[in-house]
Amino acid sequence: MEHMNKSTCKQHLDDSIELKLSSLLFSAELEELEDSLNGFNIFEAIGAVNSELRHSNFLGFILDPSQNHGLMSKCLSNFLYHFFNEFDVNNAPSLIDVGCYDYSDFSVEREWRNIDILIVSERYRFVLAIENKIWSGEHSDQLTRYQKIIEEQYPSYKRYYALLTPSGLPPENNEDWVAISYEDISEILHKTLKKVKSTSSNSVVFAIEQYLQMIERHILEDTDISKLCKKIYKQHKQALDLIFEHRPDKASETYDLLSKYLEKNQETLNIDLAHSSKSYVRFSPKEWGEFDIQKSGTGEWASTERTLLFEFVNRVDSIILVLIIGPNDGEQRNIIFEHACDNKQIFKNVRSKKLANKWHRIYNISISKKSKSVNHDEDEEAFNNQIIKNIDEFFAGDYKKIKESIVRVLSDNS
Repeated sequence: MEHMNKSTCKQHLDDSIELKLSSLLFSAELEELEDSLNGFNIFEAIGAVNSELRHSNFLGFILDPSQNHGLMSKCLSNFLYHFFNEFDVNNAPSLIDVGCYDYSDFSVEREWRNIDILIVSERYRFVLAIENKIWSGEHSDQLTRYQKIIEEQYPSYKRYYALLTPSGLPPENNEDWVAISYEDISEILHKTLKKVKSTSSNSVVFAIEQYLQMIERHILEDTDISKLCKKIYKQHKQALDLIFEHRPDKASETYDLLSKYLEKNQETLNIDLAHSSKSYVRFSPKEWGEFDIQKSGTGEWASTERTLLFEFVNRVDSIILVLIIGPNDGEQRNIIFEHACDNKQIFKNVRSKKLANKWHRIYNISISKKSKSVNHDEDEEAFNNQIIKNIDEFFAGDYKKIKESIVRVLSDNS
């Protein structure tokens, strides 16, 4: 009888799993997503999605006025106008100057002294370096080394620096580099495409459209495809979790580890979870939710109006934990930034030069470096246990200090 009961329970469980998987398989939303993803994409075909080299090659090509794409200077001028208009750049040229530049004088170099993209004008004594990071992090003092090279090579030039990442995450160790995102790249390319679509060759237009399609599918967070994916996941979470569980992907495994830790300890830690992805796992203390700063964000970050969020950044080579001040037009944003700068013993590695317009990191620690040598189950288990241990230590130490420190300053200024 006991054997029959176990068999019956197992059969019911199998039937339930099969029902969930078939519900996902035949859902209208999945069909809509497949329609959105249907069709050949050249960048996906050549494996460019996660390749910084190929992204940089394409961007360097279309930015260069001397290349045979037929865009002339339209893409470069749109990029520079966006860069100096959208970001608070020290010693920036006027937008009128940017609009009146003779762009035939500009050159665009790839991998000059290992710098991903270098834009130079001898006539205007102008140089702008772009370092491109898709999923990897900065290597030691990489940005500072590049900056020193440029200062030595171009001592009398106006020098500008941009760090390009999927979400526009500020650099860890050098505040002179302006953080720009692939959302900015998308906006610039759409604007360029609108200007040139009727006059440029079909092949160039097709290439830009294909590139935009690729980054909207795989890199940008708040696209229609991204929203549809979230809807499908919400409706078919158990089926998708089962599929993910059997998918051999290290980044997904790390995401699962981080998100499950937060979900399991959500009540004990008294935290709110925010929209997360494979690369970014976000949360904030519930106590902060009582203050206006967590209710008045612009909504352009992590699908929330919260301004202060902790974020596990799940990179190919490391996991870091940061606290970020996101977009918000209120004065409390400046108050928090100044408070963090005055309390660097609590807000470790705060970027204190100047408050960035949208995202500013006020706390930054390493949770783990990912070893390429982790091949065996026992090594992976030890690696995951070390991650959990480091997170436990964070919540037992720095987290409490940061949480209480921000509650005090917000209470004093509410």
